[in-house]
Amino acid sequence: PIGVTLLVLWMYDGSQSLAHNVVIAQASLFLIPAAGFLYRDDPPASLLAVMREAPPVACWMLGAGVCELSPQAWDVDVRGRHGAVPVRCWGSPHRNVGLVVHVHGGGLHGGSFIAEQHVSQYLSVAANVCSVGYRLAPEHKDPVAVDDVEDAVRVLWPSAADVRGKPRRLVLFGISAGGYLAARVALRLASTETLLVMVAPMVSPTFFGPSQHQYARAVWGHQQNAWSWRWFLGESAETGHVDLLRAAEDGEKFPLTYVAVATRDYLRDQGVALAVSLNRTKQLVALKEWDTSHLGCKVRGFWDQCLGGARDRMIDFLRAAGT
Repeated sequence: PIGVTLLVLWMYDGSQSLAHNVVIAQASLFLIPAAGFLYRDDPPASLLAVMREAPPVACWMLGAGVCELSPQAWDVDVRGRHGAVPVRCWGSPHRNVGLVVHVHGGGLHGGSFIAEQHVSQYLSVAANVCSVGYRLAPEHKDPVAVDDVEDAVRVLWPSAADVRGKPRRLVLFGISAGGYLAARVALRLASTETLLVMVAPMVSPTFFGPSQHQYARAVWGHQQNAWSWRWFLGESAETGHVDLLRAAEDGEKFPLTYVAVATRDYLRDQGVALAVSLNRTKQLVALKEWDTSHLGCKVRGFWDQCLGGARDRMIDFLRAAGT
């Protein structure tokens, strides 16, 4: 199944090397469905390690230049409350525009800004884009990942100020688990100068809609979803977790929010339910649907469908502030 999937991805974007497509496809996630059939309880730590190392190993084996630092990128070390937080930015350090903070996906226990650097580069036409390498579950429970992203934002955002010293507008962007973490940080910041952009977001550990039954045998299913939340939340899985859908229904103050969902995706109904709730309180900018799964965001041919609307909305939001 892994080989067939990679072959299909290569056919979608034959101009790129096979190694490029392995990384763009975030190869680690393709081992998760197989693990779901093999393990009814949590898979062993050794398998999790393999899932995390698949993209860089693919680069090493196949010589993928995509893993190398782009000339348009630079690294930032942020000192957070849990230690160093690596950040990679795209654009120009001297660019006089607002800031987009990209929170990568990966089920809260995987992924990296290497695996989603194509997304950061795609969005960088709107503003400088900084992607945060937050700590992962199960080694680090909630709220460590949220703290890491918040710490990075609080360091990076003040530096994106205009000549009068006024902080420019901020966009918090994330796909899947990244959308969930971005929303958690947005709720903490409570800023009117922030736009939240969530693509195929994880929203709730308890909400189950029809899409989660219809597409449960795709790349993401019940078993994998349960692992992710359990690993991330730990003991708070029963009492102290932050459920975004519940937070919206309880009237917590979200920033203006753009939600995009894939029509054939396990998480579709979670994103739609959150958008409907936010629309009642006029905090929803737009709800967009595109006809594929959220893995379309990994394939060049689908980038405009998956990310184009979000990128255009970011540009409009930043320009409205004179950036």
